[in-house]
Amino acid sequence: MTMNTKFVAVAVVLLVVGLAGGYAIGNFTRGPAPSRIMILTGFEAQQLTDYPTTLEQAKSEGYTLVSECVPWMGYHYAKVTADGEVVFPVLLFNSKGELIGIEFESLNEPKNPIKGAAQPPWEDLKQGHPGMEFEHWVLHIYWQSPANACPP
Repeated sequence: MTMNTKFVAVAVVLLVVGLAGGYAIGNFTRGPAPSRIMILTGFEAQQLTDYPTTLEQAKSEGYTLVSECVPWMGYHYAKVTADGEVVFPVLLFNSKGELIGIEFESLNEPKNPIKGAAQPPWEDLKQGHPGMEFEHWVLHIYWQSPANACPP
C-alpha cells in the first residue's frame, strides 16, 4: 500500500461468527463466506466491532480500494482517514468480489498481552514491500484460499 499509513500494534481477538461447514485451517476447504465478522480490540477497553462481509457492503460503509490485486493476497479495501492513514483491518477480496480475509500491520513487533498465551502468527517483513520499503509486521487471516485471488 502506498498511502501514508499509521501503524498501531493492537491486541486483537478475531471472532468469525456464522461459519458454515466446509472450512479447514491449512487446506482452505471451500465453503461459504462468513455471515458475520467481529473483532474485539483492547483487552482493557474491549470494543467489539462488526465488519462488512461483501464488497458492496464494504463500499457502502466507506471502504475504498487501496491496492490493486496482489498475487496470493487479493484486492485491499480499507477505510482511509482525511490524513490519508489506513484504518485497520484491511479487507481482502478476490476478483469475484468475495471477502477472503483480513490484514493487520504494525511497525512494532506485536507482543501477546496475555501471559502464557501463544504469540499470534505475525510475519516479519524485514525489507517491507512495494510502497512500504521498511521493516514491519503483518498478520493475514484467511478463510478462503488466496491462491487464485487475482484474475489470470
